[in-house]
Amino acid sequence: MESNSNENLDKNSTIEKKPRYSTEINHICNGLSRPERNLSKSLEEFKRGDSQLRDISGYSRRARDMVLSDTSIDKNNQILGSTDLVREFSEIAAENLKNHMEEHEVKLAMDPKERNVKGIKIANKYPGFNFLSEIHGFLEKGSRGAKMIDQCFQKEYGKSVMTLLEELFRNKNEINGAHLLVSQIASRPENALTIGYYLAERSALNEERQKELYEPILDEVKSEYSDSFLKLARQLNLPEEHIQRTLEQIKLTGFSSFDPLLEGITVAESCSLGDYSSGSHSIEVKFGGNTRNPTLPSKEEARKTIRHEVGHSAQAQDENCLGLDVGNHHGTAVSEGLVEYLAQYAGNFPDLRELPNGSTYFNTPYSLELNTHRILSKRHPEDFKAIFHANFGNILPGLRDALQNYYRILKNTIEQSKRAKARRNKNPFNRFFHRFRKPHKNS
Repeated sequence: MESNSNENLDKNSTIEKKPRYSTEINHICNGLSRPERNLSKSLEEFKRGDSQLRDISGYSRRARDMVLSDTSIDKNNQILGSTDLVREFSEIAAENLKNHMEEHEVKLAMDPKERNVKGIKIANKYPGFNFLSEIHGFLEKGSRGAKMIDQCFQKEYGKSVMTLLEELFRNKNEINGAHLLVSQIASRPENALTIGYYLAERSALNEERQKELYEPILDEVKSEYSDSFLKLARQLNLPEEHIQRTLEQIKLTGFSSFDPLLEGITVAESCSLGDYSSGSHSIEVKFGGNTRNPTLPSKEEARKTIRHEVGHSAQAQDENCLGLDVGNHHGTAVSEGLVEYLAQYAGNFPDLRELPNGSTYFNTPYSLELNTHRILSKRHPEDFKAIFHANFGNILPGLRDALQNYYRILKNTIEQSKRAKARRNKNPFNRFFHRFRKPHKNS
């Protein structure tokens, strides 16, 4: 995770890429005022185990548990049988894996300019190679599912996963095509149960790894976030039903299965420090480094990321909205800014820095957006109150006016930041120094 100075984050500011503010505000207000919103649905699904895992398999938590418990396997790692429901889950998972690899092939075949025009990105450049490497890692740990899928590769290609990886390392030009090896395996109907079991075990092991690394930090963050949220919610008179739902969402927040096939596993690949999928109440922390040599973030870096992602899990959410983000990037600026502001508030503003001239800035992602919320809370408390309430599901009459004021201040903040950067760039030394600073963001 790279820290960001205030001057770099104007590049990363979400607001500059959005439509005119009046259009943006209309989208937000219309999205949040839908009468059919069910803000308890995500909690109900989570408790039943029906929340979708952030995983290539497409499993829900309950489906994953069923695949692991209801698949009968002999001592030679051969599948003896399963229930009809497990077979159905496994076939869907194998199809999802095959489709993912085939879609990657389609992206590679496209002209880079066409990809850019269509907004298609390749976050994970080597999904097939990464998938094989992960199998090898699980084989070394004695994973039963990895042994089973290794047998599929041996049957298909006459080579173990380890042998295939050694050949790919010797012929690095072929690494780009490794996804075709995986796609072929996943397309065989007779492999569906094996792939389904491996993907379920892989998901559980990856989730467990996140717990091993970060669960003590998560518990501490949830405690401090709950306390700070409750204090602020009481001050701003948030209705009790929204307070209790939010506290329960924070309490239930755990880790996702952290699938390296989706969006990549490192900051360098995904340009994000962590991630949260709406409705899942499950977060993840990205690695540093690169795909071939990922590195763990420091405890403090992990804490900052977890604090931000817990803020997302606390937001009011339904199938269309997460906090003030109502989909298609509408409301992303105000929503992400508030999440980071509340994360900083929970930690007693650990990333607030003071310049020699006495002015202050935030050395963190979304610094311009969060500083706008800080200004709003000090100078326009009623507007901050309306936005705070909306973030947690209670819509006040003054929301539209509050959003207009927020975007007005944010626009001025961005313009001031640009002017300050332009003044710095007149100095050759500053221009040389700042070129090496690259902004990243939380989800």
